[in-house]
Amino acid sequence: MATGDEERLDAVTIFAYRGRTPIQRIAYPLYVIALFAAVYGVSLSQGLAHAIAIDATRRELFQTWAPAATLLAVTILCPVAYAVGRKRGPVLPDLSFIDLLLPIGLDRDDLLRPWWRAALAAMATFGGIVGIVVGGGLAIRDLASPAAIAPIVLMGIGVGVLLTHIAVRAQARTNPAPSPWSELVRVADTLRALSQSTLRNQALLSRAANAAFLVGDLSHLARAVPSGRLRGRRLRLGAYGPLGTVVVADLLGWRRTPLATASGITVLLTGVPGTIWALRPEAWMALGPLLLMTSLGAGRLLTGLRFTAENAGSPTLLGISPRRMATGHLTVGLLPAATIGVASTVIVGPLSLATAAGVAGLMFLIAGLQLATSYRGGIRAERMSPTSGGQALAFHMAMPYAAPLAVGLLAGRIALAGGSPSGITLLALGLAVLAFGSWQLRERTRAFG
Repeated sequence: MATGDEERLDAVTIFAYRGRTPIQRIAYPLYVIALFAAVYGVSLSQGLAHAIAIDATRRELFQTWAPAATLLAVTILCPVAYAVGRKRGPVLPDLSFIDLLLPIGLDRDDLLRPWWRAALAAMATFGGIVGIVVGGGLAIRDLASPAAIAPIVLMGIGVGVLLTHIAVRAQARTNPAPSPWSELVRVADTLRALSQSTLRNQALLSRAANAAFLVGDLSHLARAVPSGRLRGRRLRLGAYGPLGTVVVADLLGWRRTPLATASGITVLLTGVPGTIWALRPEAWMALGPLLLMTSLGAGRLLTGLRFTAENAGSPTLLGISPRRMATGHLTVGLLPAATIGVASTVIVGPLSLATAAGVAGLMFLIAGLQLATSYRGGIRAERMSPTSGGQALAFHMAMPYAAPLAVGLLAGRIALAGGSPSGITLLALGLAVLAFGSWQLRERTRAFG
């Protein structure tokens, strides 16, 4: 870069960012993450390690399968990083920088290199923090020696660097005319391949994400993020009566988004049989994660319910009550899960009243969770105060993921303590969650009930 270009770049940086480099701008968030990891992370890690390997048999199983599970987790994270990079890549200056400096003909490797270094440093540091938390928890519970903490930290740093490289190349592949993979081997070539339109679109999406987080409502962000190419666009929705139209519209939505439909059913094929297997008292620790997996899989098939909930408070177009419309969406969305549950009861077993109650409770639980999360709305303005707004937002966003875990752990603990079997307990908890979700639906649609 010529001396004059360096001076102009420094001048714009000082003007736009008050002289703070990208590394300096990420230092404080990393400090906060490290502080929370030191205060809460290691304690949570050692608690989970103790729960997973509570006796000698489970300790041996953990030590046997931990490397394979780690490799599987990294394998799953790689395509996730690629998908995230296509929506919001790691190299993303502010919108003013993109509009003012990228068109003037300077080498984009020189322009974007500070943001690349900041992203790489952030992900490497975050991976190292995760390694310290995991390694520290395992060492405290004697599942790993203290000497193993350093390799775990280095592995975390390596995974962070790997995911950053994958994400930036995915970001470069979102250009209107994407470069071939052979031209994206070197980081400098990848940064030069980033187009202004790609960076600008992702910067606008990042602004929308920040606004959605600040107001505590992510529904408009979900509409802003492209959902991929729609298929079956020649198919048209016919007239089948009010409730029938709701059902057929959901089926048509499945046909137009085959990837989302296939991913949801695939997750259900693992989550539902696993949940039925985990209804045994000896497998109670797995019940919460498997319930979460089942809830996430069903959520991929219930987009129609969420779209209906976003319009809650306005008259329905089909002339039926919001409750009947939600019932139609839930009937279609839960049909695959119910079918898999009945088949799993026969295959996995054992055939008993508790197992049948567990399958019914699982359906009620999923229905209640989807109603509660879809019709919860945004956070009330009085809760978004400077002192408690962050906590309210964190709880609001974590509720769809924390609720299945909490219900599963509670049902398992009741069964382990000598109470009713897990299936019957899950049925009671599922009915309670369904009642709560139905109450939220009534509250959001009271004027048109």
